[in-house]
Amino acid sequence: MKKILIIEDDFYIRSLYRQSFLNANYEVDEAADGDEALNLFKTRNYDIILLDIMLPRVNGLDVLRIIRSIASPKSKTSVFVMTNLGSGNETNEAMKIGANKCILKANYEPHQLVKEVDDYLLSKNTANASSQTTVPQSSS
Repeated sequence: MKKILIIEDDFYIRSLYRQSFLNANYEVDEAADGDEALNLFKTRNYDIILLDIMLPRVNGLDVLRIIRSIASPKSKTSVFVMTNLGSGNETNEAMKIGANKCILKANYEPHQLVKEVDDYLLSKNTANASSQTTVPQSSS
């Protein structure tokens, strides 16, 4: 079962995402602020994280910086940054820090977001599988 961490301070949006991913057979954890998110991240492994930029306590960009700075394979966890901010400054900064994708929330219904995540994880797993395939060498 795929594991996702949804970090979103808006209860209504977080609930919509949670239900959509549960319906798609994901194991879902959720956090309403950056501190809670980092505590979950330290104790669990995730296939992907959905991270809102505007969060109380520790904002999304700082959460992403902390995730990427951890000296562990967990620092490579895929992160989709989500925002409703029209400015590209935050999304550009998120990509520089190491976001795998930036999503404008207004452009995605929850079921579309699930499909986007599914497609991303499928392509990532396919790429990982092909990079691990070894070609037998002929003995000369």
